[in-house]
Amino acid sequence: MINQKPIHPGKILFHDYMRKYEMTLKELNNLLKMDAHTLRLLVLGKVDIDDKIAHKLASIFDTSSQYWMNLQSTFNKGVT
Repeated sequence: MINQKPIHPGKILFHDYMRKYEMTLKELNNLLKMDAHTLRLLVLGKVDIDDKIAHKLASIFDTSSQYWMNLQSTFNKGVT
């Protein structure tokens, strides 16, 4: 069994969503209406996704907030 390092949901946000929609940090920041520094830390995998962010991401990318929370939970379990 290969032991893979878990992927932070912020990195999934960047690679699978922002790139797909050719969205800059500034554009996403305008949609999320959150602190730009916090968003930068999120996509770097240094800040966790909370309920508030999950709901906003769900509405922007047509996913569910549970999807984002599950990504965060899976990451957290993998690093403990």
